[in-house]
Amino acid sequence: MEKIITVIDPVRDLTIHQVRGRVSAVEIIACLDDYYNGRKITRNTLWDFSETDLGGVSSADIRRILEVVGKYGKARQGGKTALVLIGELEYGLGRMFSSLGELENIPFAVSCFRERARAEEWLS
Repeated sequence: MEKIITVIDPVRDLTIHQVRGRVSAVEIIACLDDYYNGRKITRNTLWDFSETDLGGVSSADIRRILEVVGKYGKARQGGKTALVLIGELEYGLGRMFSSLGELENIPFAVSCFRERARAEEWLS
């Protein structure tokens, strides 16, 4: 079973990355590289980490992920990224990503949610 399944909804101009199980920064970065180098890029993105264990992801890993996002981010300028995170650790890492992204001036908005329905509402 794949850990990250990506679905593109062209009608809503939305990419959904459904992440399951324990996932590493290397796997997230590989997904980002694959998405930005071979798929239709949408304005908005939803990362659903609600069934994910990010216990192996460190603050240094968050910075590495942000470097990759910074490299590709102009392709989604003005868009939005919603992160759905249930666990305390996961939510904290999401907030760290969001805050550091603002400091790094990534060209799209990032917001964290505990419920997918709220994330999708924010993206619409």
